[in-house]
Amino acid sequence: MVCTALRCVAGSPLVLVSISAGCNVVRPWSASVIGTVGGSVFLAIHTLLPKLKVDDPLDAVAVHMGGGLWGLVAVALFQDGGIVYGGSAEVLAWNIVGALAIVASV
Repeated sequence: MVCTALRCVAGSPLVLVSISAGCNVVRPWSASVIGTVGGSVFLAIHTLLPKLKVDDPLDAVAVHMGGGLWGLVAVALFQDGGIVYGGSAEVLAWNIVGALAIVASV
């Protein structure tokens, strides 16, 4: 029970981090999808880190890296003119390049 409550508390900021990159260019339904998928990203990273013997008691990696990188990719998918609306994959490619640059700088 406590572990589930802690996941909810740690997962709440993830939704905010996930939507931050595209908050001005996505529609409300898209924000809901981005947050929901972000929750799955959080759970996957939260489960993976202990198996990799990474000590992250506050789930900062799962929230900020997982949510941030997902949010960056999600902008290209869900923005007006994005891939979901029949747009080009060029924005997705540039966002992935940006995500790789962020990961490389850390």
